[in-house]
Amino acid sequence: MADIELRERFLGGGLVGHVESSPGLSWSDHNALKSVATASSEVARETSAIRRRLDLMGLDITTIGRAVMAVEAELGFGLQAVTGALSEQLTVLERIVDTLQTPAKTRAAERLVDVAELLRRERWQRALAISQTAIEDDPNNPAGFLAAAWAHMGLTDLERAREAFIEAAEAGDDVQRSAAGRQAARLTLALAEDPDPALKQLDRYGLTSAPAWPAEAQWDGPATRAQVAHWWGHQRELAATQYDRSVYLASSDPDESAVEISAAGTIDPRFFALAVTDTLLADHKNLTDLAARELERAHSEQLERLRSQVARLRALRARIADFAPKHALVGPAHAMEQEAMSALAEETIACPSRLMLHDLFIAALSRAEHTLEADEIADLQSAIEGHAQALASIHAGQLARPSERTVTIDGMTLRCWEVERIAGMMRPSRIWLISSDGIDPTTTELR
Repeated sequence: MADIELRERFLGGGLVGHVESSPGLSWSDHNALKSVATASSEVARETSAIRRRLDLMGLDITTIGRAVMAVEAELGFGLQAVTGALSEQLTVLERIVDTLQTPAKTRAAERLVDVAELLRRERWQRALAISQTAIEDDPNNPAGFLAAAWAHMGLTDLERAREAFIEAAEAGDDVQRSAAGRQAARLTLALAEDPDPALKQLDRYGLTSAPAWPAEAQWDGPATRAQVAHWWGHQRELAATQYDRSVYLASSDPDESAVEISAAGTIDPRFFALAVTDTLLADHKNLTDLAARELERAHSEQLERLRSQVARLRALRARIADFAPKHALVGPAHAMEQEAMSALAEETIACPSRLMLHDLFIAALSRAEHTLEADEIADLQSAIEGHAQALASIHAGQLARPSERTVTIDGMTLRCWEVERIAGMMRPSRIWLISSDGIDPTTTELR
């Protein structure tokens, strides 16, 4: 967006000289949007204040910085996210072929794939021209307006960028509509320096609710990952809308702003990280203190959850491998265990959708372990009974029956059998106990 001189590093000491920054819509880009001339001093001052506040709070700067960068990337605040989304028009092309839609829609999708590369190379004017042609071919595709918006951003024409984001919101549905409207509202604030118009725009387009996760859903490999991604897209966009509302309300209604921050952070704790690093909330100590407290609590809970997940993954993987070394879930369980261990070692603030995937997979592992154990118990019980019946058949008058005794092997409880030989009046009966060592039946003479 602009050349920023002597910008202080957020994740480490020292200053960065003459940084060419790409267009961005994160709040850290807000001063650059307002005025290129004042951007360097404002960013340096506010970043330095944020670092001092984090030090006083005892919060790890690197951990928070990673969380902020991750969630901003997911929310599409940077150019990289939109170019990735435009590249997905290849999937749109496949759907167009499948549904025999119009040649104009095909041309539009093909052009938007080209626009993605032009935006990556910061060829703003050419990207704008092609995106406008794509819009003419398919005015109901929000991707064309998003491409134009980012091209206008690159050309520092914020007014037209906002108009394009609004058009994208009007052309989109659901999450797409909300995200484009939310980005338009950010530009409204940058242009007007008044949060009220931005808040009205956000309220017009932003999500107000998101579907809950279906309790009956179970792990089904890639299909589950796609289902979680779809669900999480709604949850994350709702949290993003709530978070931006908190920023716009910070001065006029701090109590409601606190409610919105809490709601966003409850969905995704990384929004608490955003709040404590947000330049627009820097002067609202009550809000940043709230976010810091909640971030510390949520982070601690996440780390405990990760520890529990690692332990469960390790134990279930080992148990399943004991029953069936080549079971289809053993490899994926090892990969997920390593992933969880890595997140735990880095003490990162994880995306909640990733933790949910872990829980769903652990539930699938638990069901698989239960099934394998039940099969093993059934096989061992059958072997015990078969051995008892075979022993009883050797001599006439011998009786095989279930015993009241049990034996526990590797956590599995097995019912023993008894074989009794009825003797005469002068001799006691003989009784053998049939159990198992977990591999073969074993016989013990009781009497």
